[in-house]
Amino acid sequence: LGVGMKVFPYFNSLQMFAHHEQIPYENMHAVSVTGRPWHELDRALLECRPLIGVLTDRVHTPKAIAKRMMEYHLDKDYSMWIAEHLGNPEKEKIYKIYSIEEISEMSFTSPNCVLLMKAPNSTQQRPAFGIPDTKFVLLNDRAKMITKAPIRVIDLNLLELHNSRTFWDIGACTGSVSIEARRQYPHLNIQAFEVREECKDIIRANARLHSAPGIDLRIGNFLNLSIDENAIVDAVFIGGHGGKLKEIVRKVASHLDKLKGKIVFNSVSEESSKLFREAVEENGLKLHSEMNITVDSNNPITILCATNKYYV
Repeated sequence: LGVGMKVFPYFNSLQMFAHHEQIPYENMHAVSVTGRPWHELDRALLECRPLIGVLTDRVHTPKAIAKRMMEYHLDKDYSMWIAEHLGNPEKEKIYKIYSIEEISEMSFTSPNCVLLMKAPNSTQQRPAFGIPDTKFVLLNDRAKMITKAPIRVIDLNLLELHNSRTFWDIGACTGSVSIEARRQYPHLNIQAFEVREECKDIIRANARLHSAPGIDLRIGNFLNLSIDENAIVDAVFIGGHGGKLKEIVRKVASHLDKLKGKIVFNSVSEESSKLFREAVEENGLKLHSEMNITVDSNNPITILCATNKYYV
C-alpha cells in the first residue's frame, strides 16, 4: 500500500531564539553538538565567529561548553545566552548576557540551546603562523625535541592543509606541528601519534596553552596501533620514526589518498634521507619536492615531500 506524507515546515530552535531576541538569524553561524563530537564548535571558535548558535544535548551542555572554552582559553570576549524549552509557554526561559565563567558554574534543564556572542569591540583575531619555540612546554627541557618554527611553517605549507580533510602527525612529541595545524586550519580532523607516554601530558598542556582543542591524541607505537582499514588520510607529517621509517611509510601509503595525499619528512642525516627515498619508491609513491634548510646553528635539515603517483 502506498503511504502518503505531509511535511509541515517550522522554525528550528536557533531560529526561534533569534526571533525571540530580535537577532538577525542570517548572521548566525549554527553548529550542532547534539549526539556529535565537539569538532564543529571548536572550529567556529577557532575561526573567531562573532555569533555562534549551538544545539546542545545532555552531554554537551551549556556548562560543558563553557568549561571547554575556558580550558582552551577560547572564552575571550564571549558571553553566552541560553534558552530552555523554547516554544513551551509553561517552561520557556531565557538566560541572557552571562559570562562564560558564570555559565561554567550553572546548570540548565533540557532541551536547551545556546548563543555565543562576541563583544562588538573585541580585538581577537586569528593567530599568526609560526608559534615561537619558546612558547612550548618541552620534553625534558630539550630544545632540540621540537620542530623549529620556520621548518614547521614550511612543512605545513608543503602539506597543503587548506585543501585537506585529515592530517596525521606521527611522532608528535610536544605536539607543535599538530597544534600549529589546528590553529591555522580549524576544519581539519587531526590525529597525533606519539610512542612516549610522558608526552601525553606535554601535548595536552601545549594544546590548552595555545587554544588548540580537538586533537585526537593516540599514545603508542604507530606500527602497532589499530587503524580502520578504510581510513583515508590526505596529509601526513613524520616527525619521528624510531628506526622504523620504511615500515611507517608502508603503513601510511596504504591509507594515503590516491589523488591528493602527501607525506612530509624532515631528514637530519644522509641515511634517513636515503631510507625515505627508498621507501617512497618501494611503495609506488613519488618524490614531489626537496629543499635544504639550516636554522641558526642547528644541523641542516632536508625537507622531503612525497605524493601518490596519481597526485594532481
